[in-house]
Amino acid sequence: MNFYRKLLAILVIVCSAIGVSLSQTGRIYGIIADESNNETLIGASVLVVETGGGTVSDIDGSFELKLDPGKYTLEISSIGYQTQK
Repeated sequence: MNFYRKLLAILVIVCSAIGVSLSQTGRIYGIIADESNNETLIGASVLVVETGGGTVSDIDGSFELKLDPGKYTLEISSIGYQTQK
């Protein structure tokens, strides 16, 4: 009986450690705006170069990306504007 309790305790610890490691994600967020007049840009494309994934800015010019911790390059583009990295 004691053996099974120890085995169960080890199994719970291992499963908890796996859950914690899988839940570690980072967050990149911001607001995209025109530099000359501070007007936010709706629907600007935000591409993560390394992953090929991305999003678009919302009605407030805001965007948010959830990524694994690390270093990334963002490529921001919008019609009528020069693409920025």
